[in-house]
Amino acid sequence: MRRGPLDRKLLRDLRRMWVQALAVSAVLACGIALFVMGTGMYASLEEARDDYYQSQRMADLAASLMRAPDGLAEDLAALAGVAAVETRVVGVGLLDLAGVIEPVSARFVSLPAGRRPTVNDLVLRAGRLPEPGRAGEVLVNEAFAEARALRPGSRFTALLYGRRRSLEVVGIASSPEFVFAVAPGELLPEPGRFGVVWMERGVLGPAFDLDGAFNDVAVRLAPGASPSAVSAALDRLLAPHGGRGAYGRDRMLSARYLADELVQLRTMASILPPVFLLVAVFLLNVALSRLVATERANIGLLKAFGYGNSAVALHYAKFALAFCAVGVVAGALLGRQVGGYMAAVYRAVYHIPELAFTAGPAVYLGAAGVGLAAALLGASQAVIRCIRLPPAVALMPPPPAQFGALGDLAERAAMALDAKTRMVVRRIVRYPRRSASTVVGIALGLALLVMSGQLPLAVARIIDIQFGVAQRMQLSLSFAQPADDRVLREVARLPGVLAVEPLQAVDVILSAGARRQREAILGMPAVPVLSRSVGDDLVAIPPRSDGLTLSLHLARKLGVGPGDQVR
Repeated sequence: MRRGPLDRKLLRDLRRMWVQALAVSAVLACGIALFVMGTGMYASLEEARDDYYQSQRMADLAASLMRAPDGLAEDLAALAGVAAVETRVVGVGLLDLAGVIEPVSARFVSLPAGRRPTVNDLVLRAGRLPEPGRAGEVLVNEAFAEARALRPGSRFTALLYGRRRSLEVVGIASSPEFVFAVAPGELLPEPGRFGVVWMERGVLGPAFDLDGAFNDVAVRLAPGASPSAVSAALDRLLAPHGGRGAYGRDRMLSARYLADELVQLRTMASILPPVFLLVAVFLLNVALSRLVATERANIGLLKAFGYGNSAVALHYAKFALAFCAVGVVAGALLGRQVGGYMAAVYRAVYHIPELAFTAGPAVYLGAAGVGLAAALLGASQAVIRCIRLPPAVALMPPPPAQFGALGDLAERAAMALDAKTRMVVRRIVRYPRRSASTVVGIALGLALLVMSGQLPLAVARIIDIQFGVAQRMQLSLSFAQPADDRVLREVARLPGVLAVEPLQAVDVILSAGARRQREAILGMPAVPVLSRSVGDDLVAIPPRSDGLTLSLHLARKLGVGPGDQVR
């Protein structure tokens, strides 16, 4: 394809401006890469999560209770809007692993005998399911198996409801219910210290003294069913059996973690790329404005030889398009690589099957559109200047700038300065837009620097307050069943223990008018020392014996204040 004179000039100028082109394209590529990675990873993770939930029949509602007979399952399945019900036995046990000194616990979940669960089904990663009648066969979740190097055939001992049992791992599994397996009372998952163990219902029930009974329910809803109506019906049936209230996926820990992760990806994709794109716009505007200023005579000659405004404008716009093409291609490739790395990290953390970075054409088209918009915005001022420049005027030297006095007060202040400083001050004042854009660019750069440096300090401050002022214990001990003061005294006599303090947590539904919130009430000593509630001034707030002390966030959700009644 034959190139015209303007195209040959464009190539020569691009070779001459390769440093500016590299700088603009690199910044633009960073913005495009973040856009591709954030947007593509959001779509990939959301699609993989939804497919995982659909294929493994993730529960829409769940409820825990004290104890209910197995016969109640038929009444639960007959509720309007219920597509499937799985009643289960769930409990926490301690594990004794070979060569492991630190305490390791696990959530034990029952499996129906002779069939797969109709709700919260498992993905078998290795081995097989426990066979009916085999008392010691179990499955363990994939994250825990990797952390403790467990495989089919491994054995360990578990303490269940005060009795030791020898167990054999026959399979490794994952479940949408336990994408994040978090121990009771913990904030974050620790795969090496807490896992999930599945056992056959006929074996786990008697182990927790729930033979012929259940203490957990998982429900899938029929299409079009009302979650609130089904939840209310579940509560009515389970209330006589110690039901603690049904809850949806927004209260399921794993689903909530994944939803928060998606929100973070969407926030990153909407905040970080514009920062880099704005910087690219600024650099492109500076580069092309200087190019047009230095080629003023060339522009006049081009117009004098018959090139119209549109041809000259397109010529200089092609500089921006060239920068954009390099930046978009490099950014798309970089974003794809970073997205693949992020997908590998998510697979290692979440263990979601078929999770891969699969950014579709819409993502890359969106990235190209964003890059093109940034390039055209950066080139617009220089292109408009080319169009408005008449040939006769362009061929003449630029007229000298005309400046007036700065004002009596400013001039008197400037006279107190030396000559060089006065020249600097006058140039800043007489080019306000250029000065303002420079100040804004420096301010944005410093803002990014301050923000990136402040985040570690803020996290360190949060940790210091949480574990140095509020939660001052060095160890916490949780029990599967409520313990009495005798256990407290025994713990206090252990070597090295300086102080012990009891806590009691009870799941409740707090109601104030029409507002309801599912939370936990913490029972604390009258004068807590190790676990304290603190206010904004970091002063401890003792619990009241005549009512509840609510956090400010919870009080706002319920719409209550001091003196109001809460049920």
